[in-house]
Amino acid sequence: MSTHGLSHNKAMHGDYFSVAASPSLQSRRVLVTLRGNMFRSRAKKFKLIPVLPKNYRSIFLYAIEVSSAPRVFMDKQVVTDFSEQGKLTHNGIKGCTNFEICDGNVGILGFHDRPSEMWVNENYLGFARYCEQKGWLSIEGSAS
Repeated sequence: MSTHGLSHNKAMHGDYFSVAASPSLQSRRVLVTLRGNMFRSRAKKFKLIPVLPKNYRSIFLYAIEVSSAPRVFMDKQVVTDFSEQGKLTHNGIKGCTNFEICDGNVGILGFHDRPSEMWVNENYLGFARYCEQKGWLSIEGSAS
């Protein structure tokens, strides 16, 4: 298929800025650009509450319990075994550098580098307060 002398692939993806394009080709580029962005979902942004964990396993098991569609990631690997024999143990978590528990696609809590840099999604403040009340973590500041 050809669009004003350019191949379809070149018209869609290639170097057509070096070619003097007709007005209809320019309109097509705008339409293709808009169509490509129309269905792209943007990541939802939320503020993070800094917390200091004291009992990793209890915090994580409770986060999984309150989640309607829990997804657990440890060092970019999906974790499905939440038993004592799985990775969600104190030592397993302590040796981890990237961790996140999501409810579907929304992060509930996580950390990067080390567990002492844990955060909780501001929308889960009630969760963080419950964990603090249980003595599993302490809230270190307000959401930012």
